[in-house]
Amino acid sequence: MKNKMIITALAILLVSGSAWAQCPGQANGPRGGLKTNRMGTPIERMAYRLDLSEVQQQKIEDIHLTYAKKNQPLRNEVNELQARLQTLTTTDSPDKKEIESTVAQISDARETLMLNRTLCQLDIRSELDESQKLRFDQMKSEKGRGNFKRGR
Repeated sequence: MKNKMIITALAILLVSGSAWAQCPGQANGPRGGLKTNRMGTPIERMAYRLDLSEVQQQKIEDIHLTYAKKNQPLRNEVNELQARLQTLTTTDSPDKKEIESTVAQISDARETLMLNRTLCQLDIRSELDESQKLRFDQMKSEKGRGNFKRGR
């Protein structure tokens, strides 16, 4: 009789422990839920932080889309060139001139990406009122301090 009670108690503990471990609130993250951005897309976060109107939000989405279309081929090019550089630097007899040329191409593509990112920010800033500009500038300075994830 005593053995049955011990076995039953252990079974209940085992079942409740595994049920607790599979709780959807704890799935994939210590604070519950999936490890996704809880505030939505970057545009939604910006709209929330800057208190954007619907018109401003739509204009900013259009600006982002325009620059995303410009930047995607450049990002692809950088990735391809980096793979090429990896191949060039790991051969038995590396060609230094080819490596220098590839590094220069990567630098040029990254320079264009940086310029596009800056122009995008200026275009967004032009759609904001004065108080929103101040908050936008503050958001940019907070980047990299854990408040926002750094983009590519």
